[in-house]
Amino acid sequence: MLRILKYSIATMIMVSFANLLFAAGETIYDIKVTGTQNIESELVLSAISLRVGDALDPEEVAKSIKNLYRLSIFADVEIHSEPYRTGLNLEIIVQEHPIVTEIKFEDFKVIKKDRLDELTSLRIGSYWSPYLKQQILMKLKAEYNSKGFNNAEVQVSEKLLEGNKIALELKAEEGRRVAIRHLTFLGNENFEDKKLLKRMKTKPANLFRSGRFEKDKFDADLVSLTSFYKKNGYIDVKITNWELKTINERTLELIITIEEGTKYTFGTIQAEGSEHFTGETILKSFTLKQGEPFDQESFDKQLGKVYSLYFDEGFIYARIEPEQLRDGDMLNINLKITEGARARIRQIHLTGNTKTKEKVLRRQLEIAPGDYFRQSQVIRSQQNIYNLGFIEPDIKLDYVPINNAGDIDLNIDVLDKSSGVANGGIGYNSQDKFVGQLSITQNNLFGNNWSTGLKWEFGGNTQNVEFDFSNPYFLDEDILVGNSFYYTRKNWSSFYYE
Repeated sequence: MLRILKYSIATMIMVSFANLLFAAGETIYDIKVTGTQNIESELVLSAISLRVGDALDPEEVAKSIKNLYRLSIFADVEIHSEPYRTGLNLEIIVQEHPIVTEIKFEDFKVIKKDRLDELTSLRIGSYWSPYLKQQILMKLKAEYNSKGFNNAEVQVSEKLLEGNKIALELKAEEGRRVAIRHLTFLGNENFEDKKLLKRMKTKPANLFRSGRFEKDKFDADLVSLTSFYKKNGYIDVKITNWELKTINERTLELIITIEEGTKYTFGTIQAEGSEHFTGETILKSFTLKQGEPFDQESFDKQLGKVYSLYFDEGFIYARIEPEQLRDGDMLNINLKITEGARARIRQIHLTGNTKTKEKVLRRQLEIAPGDYFRQSQVIRSQQNIYNLGFIEPDIKLDYVPINNAGDIDLNIDVLDKSSGVANGGIGYNSQDKFVGQLSITQNNLFGNNWSTGLKWEFGGNTQNVEFDFSNPYFLDEDILVGNSFYYTRKNWSSFYYE
Protein backbone atom coordinates (compact mmCIF):
# COMPACT_ATOMS: atom_id res chain seq x y z
CA MET A 1 0.00 0.00 0.00
CA LEU A 2 1.52 3.33 -1.11
CA ARG A 3 0.66 6.64 0.51
CA ILE A 4 1.66 10.01 -0.90
CA LEU A 5 2.30 13.21 1.10
CA LYS A 6 2.38 15.88 -1.59
CA TYR A 7 2.78 19.66 -1.26
CA SER A 8 2.59 22.28 -3.94
CA ILE A 9 4.46 25.56 -3.51
CA ALA A 10 1.23 27.44 -2.81
CA THR A 11 -0.28 24.84 -0.47
CA MET A 12 2.74 23.00 0.88
CA ILE A 13 1.32 23.07 4.40
CA MET A 14 -2.19 22.00 3.37
CA VAL A 15 -1.27 18.33 3.17
CA SER A 16 -3.52 15.32 3.02
CA PHE A 17 -4.22 15.08 6.74
CA ALA A 18 -5.86 11.70 6.39
CA ASN A 19 -2.55 10.25 5.18
CA LEU A 20 -0.55 12.15 7.77
CA LEU A 21 -2.73 11.10 10.68
CA PHE A 22 -2.60 7.52 9.51
CA ALA A 23 1.22 7.61 9.35
CA ALA A 24 1.92 9.95 12.26
CA GLY A 25 3.99 8.37 14.99
CA GLU A 26 5.22 5.45 12.89
CA THR A 27 8.97 4.81 12.91
CA ILE A 28 10.98 5.81 9.84
CA TYR A 29 13.14 2.87 8.75
CA ASP A 30 14.64 4.30 5.58
CA ILE A 31 14.73 7.51 3.53
CA LYS A 32 15.74 7.49 -0.10
CA VAL A 33 15.89 10.26 -2.68
CA THR A 34 14.92 9.89 -6.35
CA GLY A 35 14.70 12.30 -9.26
CA THR A 36 18.02 14.05 -8.74
CA GLN A 37 20.03 14.73 -11.88
CA ASN A 38 22.57 17.46 -11.22
CA ILE A 39 22.84 17.42 -7.44
CA GLU A 40 23.77 14.77 -4.93
CA SER A 41 21.11 13.02 -2.87
CA GLU A 42 23.09 13.99 0.24
CA LEU A 43 22.13 17.64 -0.30
CA VAL A 44 18.44 16.71 -0.15
CA LEU A 45 18.95 14.62 2.98
CA SER A 46 20.93 17.38 4.69
CA ALA A 47 18.17 19.93 3.97
CA ILE A 48 15.34 17.96 5.58
CA SER A 49 14.62 17.48 9.27
CA LEU A 50 13.35 13.91 8.90
CA ARG A 51 15.75 11.24 10.17
CA VAL A 52 15.87 7.45 10.18
CA GLY A 53 14.72 6.14 13.55
CA ASP A 54 12.48 9.12 14.30
CA ALA A 55 8.71 8.90 14.59
CA LEU A 56 7.00 10.47 11.58
CA ASP A 57 5.79 13.96 12.47
CA PRO A 58 3.52 15.81 9.97
CA GLU A 59 5.04 19.14 11.05
CA GLU A 60 8.52 17.89 10.23
CA VAL A 61 7.27 16.73 6.82
CA ALA A 62 5.96 20.24 6.08
CA LYS A 63 9.16 21.82 7.41
CA SER A 64 11.33 19.54 5.28
CA ILE A 65 9.45 20.36 2.08
CA LYS A 66 9.65 24.08 2.84
CA ASN A 67 13.39 23.77 3.32
CA LEU A 68 13.78 22.03 -0.03
CA TYR A 69 11.77 24.68 -1.87
CA ARG A 70 13.84 27.42 -0.21
CA LEU A 71 16.92 26.07 -1.97
CA SER A 72 15.40 27.38 -5.24
CA ILE A 73 16.60 24.21 -6.94
CA PHE A 74 13.41 22.17 -7.18
CA ALA A 75 10.31 22.65 -9.32
CA ASP A 76 8.39 19.98 -7.42
CA VAL A 77 8.80 17.94 -4.24
CA GLU A 78 6.80 14.90 -3.14
CA ILE A 79 7.22 12.61 -0.16
CA HIS A 80 5.88 9.08 -0.51
CA SER A 81 5.46 6.73 2.43
CA GLU A 82 5.26 2.93 2.23
CA PRO A 83 4.57 0.56 5.16
CA TYR A 84 7.58 -1.44 6.26
CA ARG A 85 7.68 -3.81 9.27
CA THR A 86 6.20 -1.85 12.18
CA GLY A 87 6.81 1.50 10.56
CA LEU A 88 7.42 2.92 7.12
CA ASN A 89 9.97 3.88 4.50
CA LEU A 90 10.02 7.35 2.93
CA GLU A 91 10.82 8.24 -0.65
CA ILE A 92 11.55 11.87 -1.48
CA ILE A 93 10.87 12.49 -5.17
CA VAL A 94 12.25 15.76 -6.52
CA GLN A 95 12.09 17.50 -9.85
CA GLU A 96 15.01 19.86 -10.39
CA HIS A 97 14.95 23.15 -12.22
CA PRO A 98 17.20 23.02 -15.30
CA ILE A 99 20.74 24.38 -15.08
CA VAL A 100 21.71 27.28 -17.35
CA THR A 101 24.59 26.31 -19.64
CA GLU A 102 24.39 29.11 -22.22
CA ILE A 103 23.20 32.74 -22.15
CA LYS A 104 22.86 35.01 -25.17
CA PHE A 105 21.66 38.61 -25.34
CA GLU A 106 20.44 39.83 -28.73
CA ASP A 107 19.61 43.36 -29.92
CA PHE A 108 20.15 45.06 -26.55
CA LYS A 109 21.51 48.49 -27.44
CA VAL A 110 19.98 50.84 -24.88
CA ILE A 111 20.95 48.64 -21.92
CA LYS A 112 24.67 47.94 -21.84
CA LYS A 113 26.21 44.55 -21.09
CA ASP A 114 27.34 45.38 -17.54
CA ARG A 115 23.88 46.65 -16.67
CA LEU A 116 22.28 43.55 -18.21
CA ASP A 117 24.43 41.32 -16.03
CA GLU A 118 23.44 43.35 -12.98
CA LEU A 119 19.71 43.26 -13.73
CA THR A 120 19.43 39.62 -14.71
CA SER A 121 21.96 38.10 -12.28
CA LEU A 122 22.19 35.19 -14.72
CA ARG A 123 25.26 33.01 -14.52
CA ILE A 124 26.31 29.76 -16.11
CA GLY A 125 25.35 27.10 -13.58
CA SER A 126 22.31 29.00 -12.23
CA TYR A 127 19.02 27.18 -11.82
CA TRP A 128 16.34 28.44 -14.21
CA SER A 129 12.74 28.73 -12.98
CA PRO A 130 9.50 30.40 -14.11
CA TYR A 131 9.76 32.75 -11.11
CA LEU A 132 13.27 33.85 -12.09
CA LYS A 133 12.11 34.38 -15.67
CA GLN A 134 9.25 36.60 -14.52
CA GLN A 135 11.55 38.64 -12.23
CA ILE A 136 14.08 39.21 -15.00
CA LEU A 137 11.43 40.34 -17.49
CA MET A 138 9.95 42.74 -14.93
CA LYS A 139 13.36 44.27 -14.17
CA LEU A 140 14.22 44.70 -17.84
CA LYS A 141 10.84 46.26 -18.59
CA ALA A 142 11.28 48.72 -15.70
CA GLU A 143 14.77 49.60 -16.93
CA TYR A 144 13.49 50.33 -20.43
CA ASN A 145 10.64 52.43 -19.01
CA SER A 146 13.10 54.47 -16.97
CA LYS A 147 14.99 55.27 -20.18
CA GLY A 148 11.86 56.26 -22.09
CA PHE A 149 11.46 53.07 -24.14
CA ASN A 150 8.00 52.18 -22.89
CA ASN A 151 7.18 50.10 -25.95
CA ALA A 152 10.20 47.84 -25.58
CA GLU A 153 9.58 44.10 -25.44
CA VAL A 154 11.88 41.32 -24.28
CA GLN A 155 11.43 37.68 -25.29
CA VAL A 156 13.14 34.69 -23.69
CA SER A 157 13.85 31.63 -25.82
CA GLU A 158 14.45 28.45 -23.85
CA LYS A 159 16.11 25.39 -25.36
CA LEU A 160 16.13 22.28 -23.16
CA LEU A 161 19.25 20.14 -23.45
CA GLU A 162 20.20 16.70 -22.28
CA GLY A 163 20.89 16.19 -18.61
CA ASN A 164 18.27 18.76 -17.53
CA LYS A 165 20.32 21.66 -18.92
CA ILE A 166 18.96 24.73 -20.68
CA ALA A 167 20.25 27.32 -23.16
CA LEU A 168 18.74 30.82 -22.93
CA GLU A 169 18.47 33.62 -25.45
CA LEU A 170 17.10 37.00 -24.40
CA LYS A 171 16.10 39.13 -27.36
CA ALA A 172 14.94 42.75 -27.22
CA GLU A 173 12.70 44.76 -29.51
CA GLU A 174 13.52 48.19 -28.15
CA GLY A 175 11.49 50.32 -30.52
CA ARG A 176 11.91 54.06 -30.31
CA ARG A 177 12.15 56.31 -27.30
CA VAL A 178 8.74 57.67 -26.34
CA ALA A 179 7.86 60.70 -24.27
CA ILE A 180 4.78 62.09 -22.57
CA ARG A 181 3.52 64.88 -24.81
CA HIS A 182 0.29 65.62 -22.95
CA LEU A 183 -0.77 65.13 -19.33
CA THR A 184 -4.53 65.28 -18.86
CA PHE A 185 -6.48 65.42 -15.59
CA LEU A 186 -10.11 64.33 -15.49
CA GLY A 187 -12.49 65.10 -12.62
CA ASN A 188 -10.48 67.97 -11.12
CA GLU A 189 -13.24 70.52 -10.74
CA ASN A 190 -11.66 72.50 -7.92
CA PHE A 191 -8.02 72.73 -8.94
CA GLU A 192 -6.55 73.72 -12.28
CA ASP A 193 -4.31 71.31 -14.16
CA LYS A 194 -1.22 73.47 -13.69
CA LYS A 195 -1.70 73.53 -9.92
CA LEU A 196 -1.83 69.73 -9.79
CA LEU A 197 1.07 69.44 -12.21
CA LYS A 198 3.26 71.38 -9.77
CA ARG A 199 2.87 68.49 -7.31
CA MET A 200 4.25 65.97 -9.79
CA LYS A 201 7.73 65.08 -11.00
CA THR A 202 6.31 63.33 -14.05
CA LYS A 203 5.76 66.10 -16.60
CA PRO A 204 5.24 66.44 -20.36
CA ALA A 205 8.33 66.78 -22.53
CA ASN A 206 9.60 70.21 -23.51
CA LEU A 207 12.90 71.84 -24.38
CA PHE A 208 14.27 71.18 -20.88
CA ARG A 209 12.52 67.92 -19.93
CA SER A 210 12.67 64.46 -21.43
CA GLY A 211 9.05 63.58 -20.61
CA ARG A 212 10.00 60.04 -19.61
CA PHE A 213 7.50 57.94 -17.74
CA GLU A 214 9.11 56.22 -14.75
CA LYS A 215 6.74 54.05 -12.73
CA ASP A 216 8.44 54.53 -9.35
CA LYS A 217 8.47 58.28 -9.77
CA PHE A 218 4.85 58.27 -10.93
CA ASP A 219 3.74 56.19 -7.92
CA ALA A 220 5.23 58.90 -5.70
CA ASP A 221 3.37 61.51 -7.77
CA LEU A 222 0.03 59.82 -7.04
CA VAL A 223 0.78 59.93 -3.32
CA SER A 224 1.72 63.60 -3.64
CA LEU A 225 -1.54 64.42 -5.45
CA THR A 226 -3.61 62.61 -2.83
CA SER A 227 -1.78 64.39 0.01
CA PHE A 228 -2.36 67.76 -1.68
CA TYR A 229 -6.10 67.18 -1.85
CA LYS A 230 -6.28 65.94 1.74
CA LYS A 231 -4.33 68.97 2.91
CA ASN A 232 -7.06 71.14 1.39
CA GLY A 233 -10.04 69.37 2.94
CA TYR A 234 -10.75 66.66 0.35
CA ILE A 235 -10.16 63.74 2.69
CA ASP A 236 -12.12 61.24 0.54
CA VAL A 237 -10.16 61.92 -2.65
CA LYS A 238 -9.36 58.93 -4.87
CA ILE A 239 -7.24 58.46 -7.97
CA THR A 240 -9.69 56.14 -9.66
CA ASN A 241 -7.69 55.44 -12.81
CA TRP A 242 -4.67 56.36 -14.87
CA GLU A 243 -3.56 55.25 -18.30
CA LEU A 244 -0.85 55.85 -20.86
CA LYS A 245 -2.46 56.43 -24.23
CA THR A 246 -0.33 56.10 -27.37
CA ILE A 247 -0.56 59.12 -29.65
CA ASN A 248 2.03 57.86 -32.13
CA GLU A 249 5.19 55.75 -32.03
CA ARG A 250 7.09 58.56 -30.28
CA THR A 251 4.58 60.24 -27.96
CA LEU A 252 2.16 59.36 -25.19
CA GLU A 253 -0.69 60.98 -23.34
CA LEU A 254 -0.90 60.39 -19.60
CA ILE A 255 -4.50 60.55 -18.37
CA ILE A 256 -5.23 60.72 -14.62
CA THR A 257 -8.83 60.44 -13.38
CA ILE A 258 -9.59 61.96 -9.98
CA GLU A 259 -12.66 61.64 -7.77
CA GLU A 260 -12.36 64.68 -5.51
CA GLY A 261 -15.24 64.12 -3.13
CA THR A 262 -16.53 66.71 -0.66
CA LYS A 263 -14.41 69.54 0.69
CA TYR A 264 -14.63 69.46 4.49
CA THR A 265 -14.01 72.25 6.92
CA PHE A 266 -12.86 71.62 10.46
CA GLY A 267 -15.54 71.70 13.15
CA THR A 268 -14.78 70.51 16.68
CA ILE A 269 -12.50 68.02 18.35
CA GLN A 270 -12.98 66.16 21.62
CA ALA A 271 -11.24 63.33 23.47
CA GLU A 272 -12.67 60.43 25.42
CA GLY A 273 -11.10 57.62 27.41
CA SER A 274 -8.12 59.55 28.77
CA GLU A 275 -7.43 59.22 32.49
CA HIS A 276 -3.79 60.19 32.90
CA PHE A 277 -4.18 63.46 30.99
CA THR A 278 -7.07 65.89 31.07
CA GLY A 279 -8.95 66.51 27.86
CA GLU A 280 -7.70 70.09 27.93
CA THR A 281 -4.06 68.94 27.99
CA ILE A 282 -4.64 66.64 25.02
CA LEU A 283 -6.51 69.21 22.93
CA LYS A 284 -3.71 71.77 23.39
CA SER A 285 -1.75 69.77 20.80
CA PHE A 286 -4.27 70.67 18.09
CA THR A 287 -4.13 74.08 16.41
CA LEU A 288 -6.71 73.51 13.64
CA LYS A 289 -9.22 76.33 13.50
CA GLN A 290 -12.94 75.92 13.12
CA GLY A 291 -14.26 76.80 9.66
CA GLU A 292 -10.91 76.32 7.89
CA PRO A 293 -10.37 73.50 5.34
CA PHE A 294 -9.50 70.33 7.20
CA ASP A 295 -5.76 69.74 6.78
CA GLN A 296 -5.10 66.01 7.08
CA GLU A 297 -1.32 66.45 7.09
CA SER A 298 -1.37 68.96 9.95
CA PHE A 299 -3.85 66.85 11.89
CA ASP A 300 -1.64 63.77 11.61
CA LYS A 301 1.37 65.72 12.89
CA GLN A 302 -0.61 67.07 15.83
CA LEU A 303 -1.97 63.61 16.62
CA GLY A 304 1.68 62.48 16.74
CA LYS A 305 2.26 65.04 19.50
CA VAL A 306 -0.48 63.40 21.58
CA TYR A 307 1.19 60.03 21.12
CA SER A 308 4.46 61.62 22.28
CA LEU A 309 2.70 62.85 25.42
CA TYR A 310 1.66 59.33 26.27
CA PHE A 311 4.97 57.73 25.29
CA ASP A 312 6.81 60.18 27.52
CA GLU A 313 4.75 58.99 30.48
CA GLY A 314 5.30 55.29 29.80
CA PHE A 315 2.04 54.58 27.96
CA ILE A 316 3.72 52.86 25.04
CA TYR A 317 0.66 50.71 24.36
CA ALA A 318 -1.69 53.69 23.98
CA ARG A 319 -4.04 53.66 20.98
CA ILE A 320 -5.80 56.72 19.65
CA GLU A 321 -8.52 56.24 17.06
CA PRO A 322 -9.68 59.50 15.45
CA GLU A 323 -13.38 59.02 14.68
CA GLN A 324 -14.51 61.27 11.84
CA LEU A 325 -18.05 62.60 12.31
CA ARG A 326 -19.39 64.27 9.18
CA ASP A 327 -22.02 67.00 9.55
CA GLY A 328 -22.73 68.14 6.02
CA ASP A 329 -19.43 69.54 4.82
CA MET A 330 -18.12 69.97 8.37
CA LEU A 331 -15.85 67.39 9.95
CA ASN A 332 -15.87 66.83 13.69
CA ILE A 333 -13.24 64.63 15.33
CA ASN A 334 -13.71 62.39 18.35
CA LEU A 335 -10.50 60.92 19.70
CA LYS A 336 -11.13 57.51 21.22
CA ILE A 337 -8.21 56.88 23.55
CA THR A 338 -7.21 53.55 25.04
CA GLU A 339 -4.27 54.25 27.35
CA GLY A 340 -3.27 50.67 28.11
CA ALA A 341 -0.70 49.66 30.71
CA ARG A 342 2.04 52.01 31.88
CA ALA A 343 5.39 50.39 31.18
CA ARG A 344 8.25 50.26 33.64
CA ILE A 345 11.76 49.32 32.59
CA ARG A 346 12.94 46.09 34.18
CA GLN A 347 16.39 45.86 32.60
CA ILE A 348 18.49 47.84 30.13
CA HIS A 349 20.63 45.70 27.82
CA LEU A 350 23.59 47.25 26.02
CA THR A 351 24.99 45.29 23.08
CA GLY A 352 27.47 45.77 20.24
CA ASN A 353 30.13 47.55 22.30
CA THR A 354 33.17 45.40 21.54
CA LYS A 355 35.70 48.09 22.53
CA THR A 356 33.91 50.44 24.89
CA LYS A 357 33.28 49.25 28.44
CA GLU A 358 29.64 48.98 29.40
CA LYS A 359 29.98 51.31 32.39
CA VAL A 360 31.09 54.11 30.04
CA LEU A 361 27.82 53.81 28.12
CA ARG A 362 25.63 53.37 31.20
CA ARG A 363 26.91 56.67 32.60
CA GLN A 364 25.25 58.40 29.64
CA LEU A 365 21.80 56.96 30.33
CA GLU A 366 19.18 59.31 31.71
CA ILE A 367 16.84 56.46 32.50
CA ALA A 368 17.34 53.51 34.85
CA PRO A 369 15.74 50.14 35.63
CA GLY A 370 12.61 50.66 37.68
CA ASP A 371 11.74 53.96 35.98
CA TYR A 372 8.69 54.42 33.84
CA PHE A 373 9.59 54.39 30.17
CA ARG A 374 9.98 57.99 29.02
CA GLN A 375 10.60 58.54 25.34
CA SER A 376 12.36 61.90 25.79
CA GLN A 377 14.82 60.42 28.30
CA VAL A 378 15.56 57.46 26.05
CA ILE A 379 16.23 59.78 23.10
CA ARG A 380 18.49 62.00 25.20
CA SER A 381 20.36 58.88 26.36
CA GLN A 382 20.85 57.93 22.73
CA GLN A 383 22.20 61.40 21.97
CA ASN A 384 24.53 61.32 24.99
CA ILE A 385 26.04 58.02 23.85
CA TYR A 386 26.61 59.38 20.35
CA ASN A 387 28.16 62.59 21.73
CA LEU A 388 30.93 60.54 23.33
CA GLY A 389 32.54 60.67 19.90
CA PHE A 390 33.51 57.03 19.50
CA ILE A 391 30.11 55.43 18.76
CA GLU A 392 28.58 55.24 15.28
CA PRO A 393 25.42 57.35 14.84
CA ASP A 394 23.22 54.33 14.03
CA ILE A 395 22.25 53.54 17.63
CA LYS A 396 19.34 51.11 17.59
CA LEU A 397 16.65 51.21 20.26
CA ASP A 398 14.11 48.50 20.90
CA TYR A 399 12.03 47.14 23.74
CA VAL A 400 10.56 43.75 24.60
CA PRO A 401 7.44 43.29 26.79
CA ILE A 402 8.28 40.90 29.62
CA ASN A 403 5.05 40.46 31.61
CA ASN A 404 1.29 41.01 31.56
CA ALA A 405 1.68 44.32 33.39
CA GLY A 406 3.29 45.77 30.26
CA ASP A 407 6.80 46.15 31.71
CA ILE A 408 9.67 46.00 29.26
CA ASP A 409 13.34 45.31 28.78
CA LEU A 410 15.04 48.13 26.88
CA ASN A 411 17.65 47.11 24.30
CA ILE A 412 20.28 49.56 23.09
CA ASP A 413 22.55 48.32 20.32
CA VAL A 414 25.65 50.35 19.46
CA LEU A 415 28.62 50.04 17.16
CA ASP A 416 32.11 51.22 18.14
CA LYS A 417 33.99 53.30 15.65
CA SER A 418 37.66 54.12 15.42
CA SER A 419 38.66 56.41 18.28
CA GLY A 420 42.35 56.91 17.52
CA VAL A 421 44.19 59.07 15.02
CA ALA A 422 47.84 58.90 13.98
CA ASN A 423 49.56 61.19 11.53
CA GLY A 424 53.02 62.38 10.67
CA GLY A 425 55.14 64.18 8.17
CA ILE A 426 58.77 64.86 7.27
CA GLY A 427 60.52 67.62 5.37
CA TYR A 428 63.86 69.27 4.74
CA ASN A 429 65.16 72.84 4.89
CA SER A 430 68.60 74.44 4.71
CA GLN A 431 68.69 75.56 8.33
CA ASP A 432 67.29 72.57 10.25
CA LYS A 433 67.96 69.93 7.61
CA PHE A 434 65.43 67.18 8.22
CA VAL A 435 62.34 68.20 10.19
CA GLY A 436 59.22 66.23 10.98
CA GLN A 437 56.24 65.65 13.16
CA LEU A 438 54.51 62.56 14.56
CA SER A 439 51.33 62.50 16.64
CA ILE A 440 48.97 59.93 18.10
CA THR A 441 45.65 60.69 19.80
CA GLN A 442 43.14 58.34 21.39
CA ASN A 443 39.86 59.44 23.00
CA ASN A 444 38.72 56.04 24.24
CA LEU A 445 41.85 54.46 25.68
CA PHE A 446 41.23 50.83 26.74
CA GLY A 447 37.50 51.47 26.27
CA ASN A 448 37.42 53.71 29.37
CA ASN A 449 36.66 57.06 27.69
CA TRP A 450 40.15 58.20 28.63
CA SER A 451 41.72 60.75 26.29
CA THR A 452 45.41 60.75 25.59
CA GLY A 453 47.79 62.21 23.05
CA LEU A 454 51.48 62.07 22.19
CA LYS A 455 53.16 64.57 19.88
CA TRP A 456 56.81 64.72 18.75
CA GLU A 457 58.31 67.50 16.65
CA PHE A 458 61.95 67.20 15.63
CA GLY A 459 64.57 68.94 13.53
CA GLY A 460 68.22 69.92 13.50
CA ASN A 461 67.71 72.72 16.05
CA THR A 462 64.37 71.75 17.61
CA GLN A 463 63.05 68.96 19.78
CA ASN A 464 59.51 69.11 21.21
CA VAL A 465 57.63 66.30 22.96
CA GLU A 466 54.14 66.69 24.42
CA PHE A 467 52.01 64.15 26.27
CA ASP A 468 48.55 64.66 27.79
CA PHE A 469 46.02 62.46 29.51
CA SER A 470 42.55 63.06 30.98
CA ASN A 471 39.96 60.92 32.76
CA PRO A 472 36.52 62.57 32.90
CA TYR A 473 35.22 60.08 35.50
CA PHE A 474 37.97 59.62 38.05
CA LEU A 475 37.14 56.77 40.48
CA ASP A 476 33.89 56.39 38.49
CA GLU A 477 32.71 59.72 39.84
CA ASP A 478 31.88 62.89 37.95
CA ILE A 479 35.40 64.22 38.50
CA LEU A 480 37.75 65.24 35.70
CA VAL A 481 41.43 64.50 36.28
CA GLY A 482 44.07 65.29 33.71
CA ASN A 483 47.71 66.16 33.24
CA SER A 484 50.04 67.39 30.55
CA PHE A 485 53.82 66.94 30.17
CA TYR A 486 56.13 68.56 27.70
CA TYR A 487 59.81 68.75 26.90
CA THR A 488 61.13 71.43 24.55
CA ARG A 489 64.68 72.16 23.37
CA LYS A 490 65.62 74.78 20.78
CA ASN A 491 69.04 75.94 19.53
CA TRP A 492 69.59 79.50 18.30
CA SER A 493 72.92 79.06 16.56
CA SER A 494 73.29 82.75 15.75
CA PHE A 495 73.24 83.61 19.46
CA TYR A 496 75.00 80.47 20.63
CA TYR A 497 72.08 79.92 22.95
CA GLU A 498 70.23 76.69 23.85
